[in-house]
Amino acid sequence: MSRLGRTLVVSLNACIAFSLACTGDDPVFSPSQPADDGGVSTVDANVSSGGEAGADAAAPVCQEPLADCNDDGVCDTSLDVDPKHCGRCNHDCGPGSACVGRKCQPVTLMDNLTGAVSLAVNQTALVVLADGGPKVCAKTGCNGVSGTSLATQELVANGPHAVYINEQDAFWLGRTTAGARYELRRCAIAGCGLSPSVIDDEQLGAELRGEGNRLLRYDPTGELSAIFIDGSSPKAYFPLATRPSSSRFVVGGGKMAFSCLDGSTSENRGVWFGAFANASPTRLMNDGHVVAMHGGVVYASRPVDGTHEAIHACAAGGCGGVGANVGGTGPGAGTGTITDMTADASGLYWLENLGSAGRVMFCGLPDCPDGPKPLAVSQDKPTSITTDASFVYWVNAGSGPSNGAALRVAK
Repeated sequence: MSRLGRTLVVSLNACIAFSLACTGDDPVFSPSQPADDGGVSTVDANVSSGGEAGADAAAPVCQEPLADCNDDGVCDTSLDVDPKHCGRCNHDCGPGSACVGRKCQPVTLMDNLTGAVSLAVNQTALVVLADGGPKVCAKTGCNGVSGTSLATQELVANGPHAVYINEQDAFWLGRTTAGARYELRRCAIAGCGLSPSVIDDEQLGAELRGEGNRLLRYDPTGELSAIFIDGSSPKAYFPLATRPSSSRFVVGGGKMAFSCLDGSTSENRGVWFGAFANASPTRLMNDGHVVAMHGGVVYASRPVDGTHEAIHACAAGGCGGVGANVGGTGPGAGTGTITDMTADASGLYWLENLGSAGRVMFCGLPDCPDGPKPLAVSQDKPTSITTDASFVYWVNAGSGPSNGAALRVAK
């Protein structure tokens, strides 16, 4: 067959497989997501078989789970077990992870931790806050180690976001005397001789977030304060009209969202949103607890019954107070009691405890088109979650001493 004839055949097959793309409409965007249903999407199947419209040679017809991921015309990659092509071509599970049944398996980065409650990552390092103080290891060198201590004999705040790191320093809420309030402490990630400095006075302490030159500290009494890392400006309190009784909040792009569980008045309870400099934030939803934010949308968990929660989404401009349910509700959606949540361009991620089994969950945005997907199951009391460009990281508090751990799985 001539080059033109082969091109027409491949183009016809491409139109059959990609019927939406051949109508002249733009294809619908869907964030990448783990493949855990044993199937390969139409796009992945065509790409993995090595076919492209206009190619000189017809793509090989591969029988699942085999695929041609290196475009050499040979179906020699198993999407079931290849950690470099797990579930789909070029889905790399990362160092130390296996691919089982088209799913990347979690990797333990730090273990033997007691009282592990919070973690943070930057480009090169992972820091976990646990009893005794923060522990650090290099992302590429965390292989089940216990980490290097930045401080010792620290009593740390028991919250999922009580530590923050930039590229040079770690900041956390800690104390050395039982019964005292928590100070904001600082230590270089490379080490400070186990002698951290104190950069903010004592408060009850609960939640700590950072962005740019500012750390935002949220106290359970309702005080929200900004501390400038370089000392360029004095500490500033935000005179919020609403005093939140919840310690859950998130920041990004100069904006903040927080939840308030105060049931004493209907005007206070709910999820609020505003700029750092805005003394009068707007109430977006009338109920919510754990919060996340991305792309101008705020997400919040909401109890359904004693053991299940739902996630609702509301645009920052408002949604009438209720928000839209994301991914269903209750047992069918797989949402247990949500302990932490984060969102980025790839999707919405959260930790949940359903009975004695903790799980790491994922939903594609904006509206969880394929339902919630488990990234990891059988986790021991997961408490804190974060992401980078390639991976999801979380901390398991553990059910007893030395049972805490920090783990990672590919997105």
